[in-house]
Amino acid sequence: MREQQHSQEADVIRLLAQHFEEAPMRDGFRRDLLNQTRRAAAARAPRSLLRRRPGRILVGLAAAACAGLLLVGLHDDGARRAMNALSARFHAPAAAVLPVKKVPASELLVVALATAPVTDGSGRALAVGDHVPAAAEVLTGKGGGVTLLTAGGSEFHLGPNSRFSLDASGAGRITEGRLYCCNRSGEVRRLDTPAGRIGLLGTTLDAAVTRHDTVSVIVVEGKVRLANAHGEAVVPAGRRSILVASLAPGAGVTVNTTAETAWCDGRNEILSGYGQIVYTVTRPPLDQLPAPEWVPALAEVWAMNADGSGKRRVKTYIGWPDAPGSWLPGSQWVQFRTFPALWGPPDTQLRNALVNAGTSIVERQQRWLLNVATGQDVTFQLPPGYEALYPVFSPDCRQVTFTGQYRPDPADRNRSEGGLWLYDLQTGEIRKLLDGWLKTAPTWSPNGRYLVISSGQGYGVNHSLVVIDTLSGEVRRLGIQGAGAAVSPNGSQVAYCGDFKREGERFRGVPTSGSIFLLDVAQDTQPIPLSPQGEGAMEPTWSPDGTRVLYSVQHRKSATLSPEEVTKPDPHEYAIYIAQADGSQISQLYKGDGFPGATAWAPNGEAVYVRADAPGFLSRKVLLIAADGSGRAVDLGGNDADSILSPLEERQTNAAMAAVREAVFQYALGQTLASEGRHPESQAAFQTAASLFRELPWRYPLVRFSVPDTQRYAEAASRAASR
Repeated sequence: MREQQHSQEADVIRLLAQHFEEAPMRDGFRRDLLNQTRRAAAARAPRSLLRRRPGRILVGLAAAACAGLLLVGLHDDGARRAMNALSARFHAPAAAVLPVKKVPASELLVVALATAPVTDGSGRALAVGDHVPAAAEVLTGKGGGVTLLTAGGSEFHLGPNSRFSLDASGAGRITEGRLYCCNRSGEVRRLDTPAGRIGLLGTTLDAAVTRHDTVSVIVVEGKVRLANAHGEAVVPAGRRSILVASLAPGAGVTVNTTAETAWCDGRNEILSGYGQIVYTVTRPPLDQLPAPEWVPALAEVWAMNADGSGKRRVKTYIGWPDAPGSWLPGSQWVQFRTFPALWGPPDTQLRNALVNAGTSIVERQQRWLLNVATGQDVTFQLPPGYEALYPVFSPDCRQVTFTGQYRPDPADRNRSEGGLWLYDLQTGEIRKLLDGWLKTAPTWSPNGRYLVISSGQGYGVNHSLVVIDTLSGEVRRLGIQGAGAAVSPNGSQVAYCGDFKREGERFRGVPTSGSIFLLDVAQDTQPIPLSPQGEGAMEPTWSPDGTRVLYSVQHRKSATLSPEEVTKPDPHEYAIYIAQADGSQISQLYKGDGFPGATAWAPNGEAVYVRADAPGFLSRKVLLIAADGSGRAVDLGGNDADSILSPLEERQTNAAMAAVREAVFQYALGQTLASEGRHPESQAAFQTAASLFRELPWRYPLVRFSVPDTQRYAEAASRAASR
């Protein structure tokens, strides 16, 4: 089983729909089913707002897509000459070096995200991909908003009823509304406001014009120097200062900057109102297909409507994607992780260094939270020293529980401890609930008060199921062997995997040789078997009304084949079943070679969604299957073959892949030259790589690059250059 690949697959295609969009249906079954689903979801969907989820979640808005096909190299002629000499040193033609192109004043900013109304100073409506010239004003109306990017990676997020401009010298001006500014590479020197001047020193800040002569300044990172005709003051990170035109500036007061700036990343407006299915698509580097083992340059997150219509690219990352993880309960956010692009020795003939096995430019993996509705994404980080194997958000999204390890000193790999922890995103507090090297995922009770998990350590078959009170920390041992539990909607019953017959293969740490059982934890009765013993059942999932349990089964084909027909390794086939909660009836819904990487119920309980992972990227698919055992099913797609880009998106995606490949090549070239002691040339190569990575969202906004992702690559290359 692909333990590493599927470690985040709790309910990747979970469907909690409140507002389904109308879409043409291909058959009567799907039309009737989706109409009923729409009504059922609207009747049950929660309406509560999730307020203030601070904690160590780094804010970053996603860029949207493509503008310009010219690839960019260094921004000074000396570096260009150094790269030409470098190419000669490695017998590569000088013409192969990327052309240098300074950013013209007419293309100073690019629109990455836009919510109408957004216009420029002449009244022209702005859309994603449009360029804004230097000193030109950008205006947002009531309900409007916009994200602007520079070639150096700086971000400007404007709220409704705002007015902003930036000139070629790096001086910005905000006269109305609210601006969240993330200044990178020292691009922005100052912000002029009606109340005075804000000098930026590598600063991330939030500035809001509250009156015609008053500005509220919240410093998130770095520091600022406030100045007007009455004096000046330096304000450090974590403070808010009120700048008034008629008074001398002050150093301000301490505030919770995460809560104060939540407006710009949507964390204060999370509603349970989506109806999307999420999947991943991988784009290979150019000139490497149809090689059997290619390395992806781009990893894309796609979404589609509940009936398979409306497929759209949400976000693009560099490297490998993991299968999407679970939705944050009641929200539009999904969690997942990416694995970085790897580099090896640079090939100067192909100008390529992407490899299947090599060294990563950035950290080994990165966990993300992605808003599927808006495209916003943030990096998800635990407190220093903690590494999560299975992070699971509480029903109110205010806490995260995870199995993993804690290492006080990252450099000392001999000092670490395993366990189950609870991390409070509001207070930053983290508590250990259970000791041991736990390898299975915890599950929450619907009210968020209890956790159910196996206390068994390692990857064996010895698992003891426990219930943990998250308030008191009390651990209640149920006295049964089991793992991979799911709590019923009313919280009184637990479906779990148990009676494991053998070690070896496992899914999310749970052996795949067990059966499904049902335990009434409220009445403390004996477990009820729901699946035939020894069938290899896994992943129980409750129906919305709590009367049925969905589960998948791995069948070994060798059980029905003659010894001559058995191949090595032993082939498998997979099936999906539904069992009545009282154990009275079992129905088979699906059978095939495609691994059921995730399963989910439709909100009305009349159908299930199954993601079948057949071998090969083009064979993956999402199936919508009737839950009545009739066998009615619709293939919704959700793979590389049916995720079609427009001609403009495709051209710019190809150009972006070429830029990523060149950036990785330059980074590998810098490492090679550094090992030879050729430090000036090495530094030039690293700087080229940093420039290419940093400019990806600005050059290709239609590709919808993640700004935090491209920036971490750019910063890694810049650090290498400084060494």
